[in-house]
Parts: sequence; C-alpha cells; structure tokens
Amino acid sequence: MDQRRFDTLTQSLATATTRRGVLAGLGAFLLGSRAASAQPACPPGQTPNRKGDCSCPPGTNACPNGCYNRRSDPNNCGSCGKVCFSNEVCQKGECRCNCGPGFECISDQCSPSEQSGMTFNAPVAAVWNALTDAETVTSLGISTNIVPRVGHRFQVRPASGAGSTAAIEAEIISVDAPRQFAFKWLNGPLDEPTTVTITLDSEANGTVTRFRLAHTDPSGASCKAGALVLGRHWGQRLLKDALPNYLAQKR
Repeated sequence: MDQRRFDTLTQSLATATTRRGVLAGLGAFLLGSRAASAQPACPPGQTPNRKGDCSCPPGTNACPNGCYNRRSDPNNCGSCGKVCFSNEVCQKGECRCNCGPGFECISDQCSPSEQSGMTFNAPVAAVWNALTDAETVTSLGISTNIVPRVGHRFQVRPASGAGSTAAIEAEIISVDAPRQFAFKWLNGPLDEPTTVTITLDSEANGTVTRFRLAHTDPSGASCKAGALVLGRHWGQRLLKDALPNYLAQKR
C-alpha cells in the first residue's frame, strides 16, 4: 500500500472513531438528563433511594421542614413542632426538666431539692440578708414585704401554671437568725395550710452556704404539690438565677 492510500485510510478511521465517541457521549448525556429529570423532588432533609422513594436519614423522622430525631430534638419532641421549654430537654420523645444540681423535677417544675439542697458561694449572713430583705425579694417578684419576725404576714406569688395566679398569704412562724426561718401558707391552691422551712448551713470554712427548703403538710410529710407553686419563682427565678447573680454582685 502506497503512502497516499495509507494516509487516507488512517484519516477515515480517526474520523469514524471521533464520530462514534461524540455519538456515545451525546447518548449518555441524554440518558443521564432523562434519569435526573425522573428523580422525585424530595421534601427538605430527605433524599431519594434507588427506587426513587424519598426518605430521611436513619434515626430521624420526617417533619414538614426537615428530618429530626423526635426522641431527642427539643424543637420536635415526640411530634413535629412540639417545642420544649428552655429548662427542659427532650428524652424519649417527652419534654422533661433539666434542672441541674440542687434541684429536682416535680410536676414538670424545677424545685429545690429537699434532700441535697444547693450551695451558694457566699457566707450564711449574705444569703440570709438576701432572702429576708423585703426590698430585694420584692424586686424579684417572688413575694412582698417579707420580714423575719414571728407573726409577720407577707405574700408569696405562685408560679405560672400553678392553677392560680392569686398571691398566697403567708405568716412567719419561727426565726433562728441567720440560720433558719419558717412560714406557713394560710391560703392558696392547696387544701390546707402547709409550712415552708428554709435552712442555711455554713460550709468550706464559712465561704459557702448550703440552702435547703422543706415544704411539709400538717402531718410533717413532704408536700410535693407545693413544688408546682414555688417551682418557677422560688426555684427557677430566685434560687437558680437571681440569687446567685445578686450574691456575686455583693462580693
């Protein structure tokens, strides 16, 4: 075969190969585009499987705005859109108290733990003054006109969700300054008068105070129903937030 015929043959083969490649590539592109267009438009957070069905990642559940673990997500706890309160966590699909040291969850409220109590980084005298100063306690919206004097009457404001928004009339029945005082509830959502006793004990060479609050009925048994009333105010607002901040400012 002469040189001219050989060159013509190779050029023909090269052109044919290029055309085949172009056609093959074009076919693959068209098939891919058709397959892509056939994929379903999945809701937020979901992806299609090989069959084209949309699903959430393992361990999550479908909600209108995404995929979430409804057993642990605080914004979708148990069901889509169910939001837990700021002092709660989502556990096994239920909003439960997340109270921290010194508190216990009673009737879905963080209430002072009667068993262990809680500690404040301040001497007993400082904590006593904060709890018995009428101006300080009144400014926190917890009670009004408290004075540590036997026979003195003041008011305790119930927590939201306690079943009643009316102030509770209370009377100081014992004072052992600066370690302990007690007051009796004279009215309110409970069926009979109950007693709240606050005890302060010095620890760590006087630099730390252990606070204990006991709420008892006339028989002396612990009054769990009272935790619902005192929970958010005495528990959350006063003891967990306001009082530590107040004591820190006084140091």
